[in-house]
Amino acid sequence: MMNIDSIHLAYRSTAEGAQKILGELEAELAVTKTRRNAILVDVAVANDASVRDQRARMKLPSLNKEEATLGRLIRSIEMQVKEARKRVAMDEAAAENVRARQAAANGEAPPRLMQLEIRSPDGRMIRQWHASVDAARKALSPGYEIAGEVISGNIVSPIGPGTVSTMGALLRSQGTS
Repeated sequence: MMNIDSIHLAYRSTAEGAQKILGELEAELAVTKTRRNAILVDVAVANDASVRDQRARMKLPSLNKEEATLGRLIRSIEMQVKEARKRVAMDEAAAENVRARQAAANGEAPPRLMQLEIRSPDGRMIRQWHASVDAARKALSPGYEIAGEVISGNIVSPIGPGTVSTMGALLRSQGTS
């Protein structure tokens, strides 16, 4: 069984190492959940049989203890997976930053960022910069949705089905549509 926490993960020098650890942690989590599910089945069987069978009743405390232990282990591994995913995301962001700097050094144009207007679950409108609408959708939390692309100042071109064109948004901002 693995026990790699965020401190150990931080000392991995490569993105591939962090990705490998993430894969190992996810595999360990799946195995541990399978073991816990088998214990839960055994607990249910022992509970049903405990009314008429003294031996089944005697098994229950050890099964419950083992189930609780596996539950704590699962929570621990889930936290490690969360930290590993953060590390992999940081490595990917750092690699993207390096690629952008290299492209700028080679005279290539940097990727164009677009400012999007995002509607929060409570109705507020938030503006954020993203590389694309798809990248924004991936980054958004549940309940947040993209309302449109900010063209200039208060001019927003709606994005999505049944929306008007950019020219329509310009005319509406001027009060002529």
